[in-house]
Amino acid sequence: MTGEEIKLRRKELGLTQLELSKKIGVSVNTVVNYEKGKTIPDSKLSLLNSILLVDEKPNCHYSSLNVKTKTVDLIPLYDIGSTRRENSRGEIGEFNPIEMIDVGDILRDSKSAMRVYGNSMIPNYPSGCIVGLNEVKDNIINFGDVYVIETIDNRYIKRIYDADDSLECYSDNISKFTEGPRAGKYCYETFNMPKESVIRVHRVVGVIIRNQNGSLLK
Repeated sequence: MTGEEIKLRRKELGLTQLELSKKIGVSVNTVVNYEKGKTIPDSKLSLLNSILLVDEKPNCHYSSLNVKTKTVDLIPLYDIGSTRRENSRGEIGEFNPIEMIDVGDILRDSKSAMRVYGNSMIPNYPSGCIVGLNEVKDNIINFGDVYVIETIDNRYIKRIYDADDSLECYSDNISKFTEGPRAGKYCYETFNMPKESVIRVHRVVGVIIRNQNGSLLK
């Protein structure tokens, strides 16, 4: 896919260069350079193909034959285990999506998605599941519900409660240690997240769970 093809398809979809840049996690100047013919990294090319719905066929040219005509709603999928990045000073920077996914029926109310790791939120949100997210922009939080809290260096999926200047973060997994110095204590203890360290809060609005053979469970 050439820069001119990207530009043409972007305009057909009614996307501005700024809107496209946000969808693939780059600056608007980078999109401008892509459309001018600059080299596109494979990871970003895959995202562009997903967003612009262009089939990845070798040596194919932009035409009605290689543009998918079906309409799908795509949202960015974040994988915290592989999407944290460091800037030139060694500081953690922004999260970038690893791909765009079709929301389908389960995540139809989601604006983004995140893969969950760890067992702190089982049984409802087991490791490997994908949760659909909606950023909270109206400052209305239903305390006791599950949210994803975004800080400068990580995202946490927890059940949250208000605690003055902080958020109390609870895990759904209430298992306890059965032996050793921590016997009787919760494996996943409650912790407080200072509100000043929170960048964004995302409401969990859906979850996709698959079993070991890949079959959809929820």
